[in-house]
Amino acid sequence: MKMPLAFADQFYVLREHIGFVWQRLAQTPVAAHETEAPAHTQADDTATHADA
Repeated sequence: MKMPLAFADQFYVLREHIGFVWQRLAQTPVAAHETEAPAHTQADDTATHADA
């Protein structure tokens, strides 16, 4: 990626931080219930439109 030399050090630090976050996310276990989308029902639509 081309960029001005003045930003090279900041770009390097940003890349390090992004790598750090990726590592942390890769190590974080995800619970099964957090990965599933909540069920959408017609009752949800009725409640939403009734309030409007």
